[in-house]
Amino acid sequence: LQGRHCVIATAYYSAARLDALEIDARSIELLVRLDLKSIKDWSTRAIAPDALLNFWKRTGQSRVRVFHSPFAHAKVYLGSRSFLVGSANLTVRGLSGTKGELLWHERDARARLVIEQAIAEYRSSLKELSIGALADYVEHNAEHVKHEAARLDRSDEDRLPPAVDRPLRAGTYDDFRTWLIRQRSPAARE
Repeated sequence: LQGRHCVIATAYYSAARLDALEIDARSIELLVRLDLKSIKDWSTRAIAPDALLNFWKRTGQSRVRVFHSPFAHAKVYLGSRSFLVGSANLTVRGLSGTKGELLWHERDARARLVIEQAIAEYRSSLKELSIGALADYVEHNAEHVKHEAARLDRSDEDRLPPAVDRPLRAGTYDDFRTWLIRQRSPAARE
């Protein structure tokens, strides 16, 4: 991603993807799933708060803002010139082209304004995270997560799928929004 301002909204995020992520922007917002009262998602490797902390430090604390919720579910990758939206988490599986992935790549200025408004509304439902709070969470839970991870099943988010089969683009962002409005699930409403 590059541009003046970039936004990544993702439910799940893996260490492999965060470690490889390079963003050339003056400001970066990450809207992620994180429950500071639980280690379940971290223990199963669905999320990687330790890698998120490393990314934040490596990228520059003043350039990054992180917003979180235990229920965050949106998947949007927004740069200055275009955006992607669909079901791809910032994980090995999510960005490998699985069948469930439906990405819309948009460069249309009108669609960009719509997605920026949607992101602003979504951001307002999340809580801003400080780097200190994240560092405390990681420091206080890392050993427990290591122990729990050894006994729990690993999330599929951090594994490559058996076969990569990327679907063809299914339409414009407006087509996606029309389809999404007809869905009844809590994830679609979000």
